[in-house]
Amino acid sequence: MNRSTRAWLVVVLLVILMMINFLDKAVIGMVAVPLIHELHITPSAYGFLAGSFFWFFAASGIVLGLVANRVSARTMLLWMTISWSLLQLPTYFSSSLGVFLLCRVLLGIGEGPAWSIAVHTIYNWFPNERRAVPVGLLAQGAMGGMLLAGAVIPPVTAAYGWRANFVVLSVAGLAWVGLWVLLGKDEQASSRAASAPASSTWRVPYRHLLLNRTVLSTMVMHFAYYWSLALVLTWLPLYLNLGLGFQAITAGRLFAAFILVNAPVNLGLCWVAQRLSRRGHSSRVARGVFSGVVLMLAGALLFLPWLAPLPPLVKVAVLAVSFGASTTLPSLAPAMLSDVCPPAQRAGLISIDTAIASVAGVVAPMLMGGFVQHLSQAGRPAHAYEIGFAVAGVLLLLGGLAGIVWAHPEESARRLQRLSARPRQAADGIDGDEGAAFAGQVPLR
Repeated sequence: MNRSTRAWLVVVLLVILMMINFLDKAVIGMVAVPLIHELHITPSAYGFLAGSFFWFFAASGIVLGLVANRVSARTMLLWMTISWSLLQLPTYFSSSLGVFLLCRVLLGIGEGPAWSIAVHTIYNWFPNERRAVPVGLLAQGAMGGMLLAGAVIPPVTAAYGWRANFVVLSVAGLAWVGLWVLLGKDEQASSRAASAPASSTWRVPYRHLLLNRTVLSTMVMHFAYYWSLALVLTWLPLYLNLGLGFQAITAGRLFAAFILVNAPVNLGLCWVAQRLSRRGHSSRVARGVFSGVVLMLAGALLFLPWLAPLPPLVKVAVLAVSFGASTTLPSLAPAMLSDVCPPAQRAGLISIDTAIASVAGVVAPMLMGGFVQHLSQAGRPAHAYEIGFAVAGVLLLLGGLAGIVWAHPEESARRLQRLSARPRQAADGIDGDEGAAFAGQVPLR
């Protein structure tokens, strides 16, 4: 099998993994109504429970992401997926709220660095100018997981009870493990070593990376995106069912339709970004400004369900387009970070970015739970949910503005290269202006 075929096979396997990963994340939202009724909890308590998945997600993402700088991504993904699969089973066999909470917390720890390590794996196989589409497909794997959640979880719940979904997820995860053992592969270390220039081993102190304005603006944008993602995963099914009044099966189908609408929006925008990059536009334009504009448009759309008297199906369509547009960000954010970061630190920096963004996954569900519990109005059950979506819109507007103003990947790469030039010169005797920034990713000019 030639290298190109192997690279795309790895992408397909990682897309399937993201489908399972986001099924894990979406399941609690899809079973929220029977779960709330069976466990007798309030909307605020449900928001607390839904956010528990992200309690240690950030810490795990940082720690295991830094480990991924030095350990095989293939091995890490294998053991992480085994842990996810086994942690689904106690929820089926126990009726304890404490056991359910503990399993969600541990599941979040196991899944913390999954996205960043998958992106890092793809980046090892594809050159800089060809990464947007495979990472965009990876993001669509996540969307595919939510599509399956809407299509599969409500019928399984109706036929076998809400707990049966966790057994299905366990079996799916273990099946992927078998495929990964047979077909998964890291990019050949020998070919990387032979082709990589000396600069690929450079390292920059993390304090300089994390205080860089391109990195900071990317993290702000990613945080805003993750806030909206957390609401989609945990509260959108309830909004469709209890807020807009659709029956459970219909709400599940609408959730699936929601994903179908935003998928072409996301892929189309990723294609535009990659087209801009391949036509020679700077990363600032093709990734930074482009991401900022898209996020601001997505944020503006989130005000419409709250402010405009729209029919329920139109509200769903507006939210779907907004979310599809904002989902462009997790495809382009790793590319901007890769423009700035030395390859040897890429997995760690992407993991830190994802971990910081995931803090929104703790706060957003709890805040929405408070809105639903305290701001719901008689005759307007959707009102409180739509205030929560508008708050997400504010964050997307601010995040988009940060990207437009502060994201300058080329300039940031040159600045970080200058910071590391003196120790590099002392060690290797290489002229400070020689070559390109960080393994040829950003030319010096």
